[in-house]
Amino acid sequence: TDLGVFTPTNIDEPTGMAFDAAGNLYVSNSNGGGPTGTLVKFSGAGTFLGTIGTGLDDPTGIAFDNSGNIYVETNGAIHEFSSTGSDLGTFATLALGGAGNESGLAFDSQGNLFAPTGAFIEKLSPSGSQLRTFGSGAQIVYEGLVIDGNDNLFAAHAQSIEQFSDAGTFQGTLVTDPNSL
Repeated sequence: TDLGVFTPTNIDEPTGMAFDAAGNLYVSNSNGGGPTGTLVKFSGAGTFLGTIGTGLDDPTGIAFDNSGNIYVETNGAIHEFSSTGSDLGTFATLALGGAGNESGLAFDSQGNLFAPTGAFIEKLSPSGSQLRTFGSGAQIVYEGLVIDGNDNLFAAHAQSIEQFSDAGTFQGTLVTDPNSL
């Protein structure tokens, strides 16, 4: 979607973005950190459509499930909104908390949600219960997650992209230095 050039006045420190099925852009907005964050919505043309959530604690990653519900990673938790924007509250509390700057929530084909928590990734069931935790455990912070059509998870951090199976098994490192591409 080409948003053209627009200058939104409704965001300060955007930390995550995602498009819904209708082409609307959702932006998590940290507002300087702490419990003052918001989730705002823009049309595909860049028109401000409203604030969906307020009082979010340092929101980052955003993802949509197959029903169009919105999930936002906040400081140590996942917050859920209905497809119409109603606040459904905390979907899950992340067992490992997080470093506070993770982003990149991702759903697999079964509706399980993957969330980065510092050097680990938590896999949550469609009801929000923790299924497993995996990752390197090294001094890194996963900052982006995507899942391919085979439910393989790709996790970005620093100068690497790692691949994991849906079960959390490490499959290898795809990129170790993006400057060499």
